[in-house]
Amino acid sequence: MLPRLFIPSQPSEVQGNATDAVKEVILHSLATHVKTPRVFAIDLISKLALCEVTIRPVEEEPLLQEAVVLLSIVVNDKMLDLGQEVHQASISFLIDYCSSLALSALRAEFMDDPSLWVSKNLSIVFHESQTFLGDELKIVNTSPFVGSVKENQRGTMTAKSEVWNITRCCLVASGIHNLMAPKAFVKL
Repeated sequence: MLPRLFIPSQPSEVQGNATDAVKEVILHSLATHVKTPRVFAIDLISKLALCEVTIRPVEEEPLLQEAVVLLSIVVNDKMLDLGQEVHQASISFLIDYCSSLALSALRAEFMDDPSLWVSKNLSIVFHESQTFLGDELKIVNTSPFVGSVKENQRGTMTAKSEVWNITRCCLVASGIHNLMAPKAFVKL
């Protein structure tokens, strides 16, 4: 039997200095996807545990702020490839989805707009580490606030993710995710 993670349902159950309103945005995003039966990768989203949402100064540039969103998941059989290791597609999805949550937290805190943006570019490096059934993964996501509010409402924002195997103490993958605001409609 696989270990189970505590999956919080209330903002007060999530660590970090972000306001309860910002934590609620992330919890709502996770819950909404789980309640929608035909969502891609529902088996992964439903197992994600939100551990922390923090808003803090960027280390290299203290005048800027960044959002940090930490999530955990225990590797389950739906995430495995034929060799019984975690499939790179599962890791790619975790980086794509979880990094977007860091951006939502940042936008909720500073722009009162927690909407999920769409991917513009996703660059992932897979490190030489093996991950197996039952291993616990921690997904660390940061999204720095760069430029003015007006610029960030219409431009590109960036989030960074690292997937750590807590069980084996190693970095599994890291990624940079550039996102943009969705268009109201597209002309063909």
